[in-house]
Amino acid sequence: MRDNARDTEEKGLTTKQEKLILELVSGKSIRDASKIVGINEGTAYKWLKQPLFQEEYRIAKKIAYDEKLDTLRAGINIAIKTLLQCMTSETVPDAVKVRAALGWLSHSLNVHQADELARMHAEILRRLDEIGIKP
Repeated sequence: MRDNARDTEEKGLTTKQEKLILELVSGKSIRDASKIVGINEGTAYKWLKQPLFQEEYRIAKKIAYDEKLDTLRAGINIAIKTLLQCMTSETVPDAVKVRAALGWLSHSLNVHQADELARMHAEILRRLDEIGIKP
């Protein structure tokens, strides 16, 4: 089957396009992913310009990213416990305590800023909705 923009838009992604997305999301370069899938590198670049391919690739990257975030979330209690031990242990050198404390403060600030941005974003969306603007 010929993989062109019309076929892709009418029928969805081909098997090779789906495989290319999987390889790219797994961290392969376009060159390496193309070889694995069995397509010309130029074809891969052509597909990357197609709206449907771009959207499916974006979704796949988001899913992969969310999975990585879940892994980070799963270890957060251990990380917090480790930092607390480093900051409070009598046997840990002062330099390690300072580094742990700075890391704790930095991440705490980042969380606070993210929460504040999320609150502001929600408020902006609410106000836009009030005046009838859909983002």
